Amino acid sequence: MMVWGVTANVELMPTDFFSVRVEVNWRHSTVPFFSGPEGVTSSSGFIPTNASFVRSTRRDQTLLVVAANFRL
Repeated sequence: MMVWGVTANVELMPTDFFSVRVEVNWRHSTVPFFSGPEGVTSSSGFIPTNASFVRSTRRDQTLLVVAANFRL
């Protein structure tokens, strides 16, 4: 298995005491590794005991992170 990714961010600091950061992270795997839209646990929230449940995984993941930092 091989996993790699790319990250880009922008940070704005309008004052000496406040900053805002926006970050985009894209990752890729050669096998389905990242959690898909339906998640990786059953609807009850526990590891399933029956074989009919299939985990939702995918090979790509895109994350958007927005952070605000206040300094006192």
